[in-house]
Amino acid sequence: MLSFMLCFMLLATLGNISTSSCNENVPTYMLDLEIKPELRWFEITKKYSQFADTIRSVIQEIIPEKYIKLVETAINIFHLENYFPKEYASELVGVANGLNLSLPEVFLINVLYEAGALCTSIVAKNENGTIFHGRNLDYEFFTVQILKNLTANIEFMRKGNLIYKSTTFIGQVGFFTVMKPNKFTVTLNQRLNSNKLIILLEAILDRKAKTAAIFMREVVDIASSYSEAVSMLSEAHLIARLYFIVGGTASNEGVIITRGQYYFKEMYYLNNTEYGWFLVQTNYDHWLNPPPSDDRRHPAIQHLLKIGFEKFSLDGMNEVLSTPPVFNNDTIYTTLMSAKYPEYYFSYKHN
Repeated sequence: MLSFMLCFMLLATLGNISTSSCNENVPTYMLDLEIKPELRWFEITKKYSQFADTIRSVIQEIIPEKYIKLVETAINIFHLENYFPKEYASELVGVANGLNLSLPEVFLINVLYEAGALCTSIVAKNENGTIFHGRNLDYEFFTVQILKNLTANIEFMRKGNLIYKSTTFIGQVGFFTVMKPNKFTVTLNQRLNSNKLIILLEAILDRKAKTAAIFMREVVDIASSYSEAVSMLSEAHLIARLYFIVGGTASNEGVIITRGQYYFKEMYYLNNTEYGWFLVQTNYDHWLNPPPSDDRRHPAIQHLLKIGFEKFSLDGMNEVLSTPPVFNNDTIYTTLMSAKYPEYYFSYKHN
């Protein structure tokens, strides 16, 4: 029923979309954190092993062979634990086994995504003070259909309880989109299209910087509140320049954290914005005008103002994210969520 309602909303919003091109729900899998790390992902990832050759060919197409060899040598000498936290490094072993890929290949897909993710994230509140968080994840490296095939919701469970929920790409143990129920939500956007793959590889191999997706998972594992998450996300050496967009449960809890690779840049809080009830982040610093060729920010702001604070809802969030140019040909999935109401978590893929 919910997917039909979203389909109906998209038909009403876009007008010229046909019924056959309505969007499909993202599949959801449970991952038991009580299981040994090297076994957690195996049953999930083996369902996607038919995509191994495709993933491998894309890696070989994008990454020069000398860098693939460099990663292979680094892993053979220093092992994965030198570059990823031990628990997540062990998980990558299970991912490799399930997908029938090598450890260097799994290493690379956990870095590669951060070089090409172009996204729109919105945190907004309604007149009741409920914080909603929505995001479109766009991608420019892999073909769109490959990533749609690999998109899944993962429910991370412990002793039968949902600890956090993420929308991610199979093969990646970190994430760009996550909700910790009744605590906070976080999305990650790339900054300024400046994250060249070789720079990312040098940062993780030479400087032991963290991938942002893995770091997000560390924060979600540890942080017990919105304020603690915001504090942690402002620290740590990362391999990429980026934005963390964070939503909480209280009416004033929303912030964009602008990050450099090795330093913190700026906080932009929900209550300090011009309109006071929403934040919009694409891939350009909010104090600069985005390029005319990729201006998703201003159309999103105008659409939010058209809906209005008094009428804003999760449906309104979906409407903004479903309308061009915020929605575009590179959009892989849309996620709608609210930490205060965890049952509102919903992701769908664009067909």
